[in-house]
Amino acid sequence: MSRRKPRRDRGRPALLDTRVHERLIEATAAGAPMTAAAEYVGIHWRTFQTWMSRGHDENERIADGKTADPREAPYLALFREVSEARARAAVRAVTLIQRASVGGAVTEESTKKYRDESGQLVEETTVKRTAPDWRAAAWYLERQHPLHFGRQATQVEVSGPGGGPIDVRVDAADLAAKVRANIEALDAAKAEAALLLSAQQQDQRVIEGSVIPH
Repeated sequence: MSRRKPRRDRGRPALLDTRVHERLIEATAAGAPMTAAAEYVGIHWRTFQTWMSRGHDENERIADGKTADPREAPYLALFREVSEARARAAVRAVTLIQRASVGGAVTEESTKKYRDESGQLVEETTVKRTAPDWRAAAWYLERQHPLHFGRQATQVEVSGPGGGPIDVRVDAADLAAKVRANIEALDAAKAEAALLLSAQQQDQRVIEGSVIPH
């Protein structure tokens, strides 16, 4: 009679080696969400979520004055570095948005030399810059101050020919597959948002609503 192999723990430390750790930080620093970062290193996003949750819990234990658990050290290091990388990526992105709204970035620069009427050599430089883009500022305001600048929800009434009902036919199997995919994506987004919010509350170095000048 064959013996059953023990179930493998997706959150086991063996998966979280130096290479996986570094690539997760690399993906996160680039601004990738949890699901994309996990796929980039070849793990399930729930595994990444588990590691971050354990690191968060250990971070809270230490903040409460409790002794650090050596077994949680890999997760703690990952949580802290991912949180810092996320903060840097967010500030970098907001800085770029602010610059785009102001304009003035150099797109082309050319220099030509010629002799003027007196025979002296003159060097003339021409610089082309981007124009201010109000859409970048609007995008920032909609997300940073949604209460005052967010887009108002609109209601659209759709009807069939002559104002009658619309004939809708749905493939039940296809619809069920799409619903499952949407639920999976929503769960991943909720998990990442919760971890990010928790990290921001724990790390006082995160700058709220500000931009680091270049």
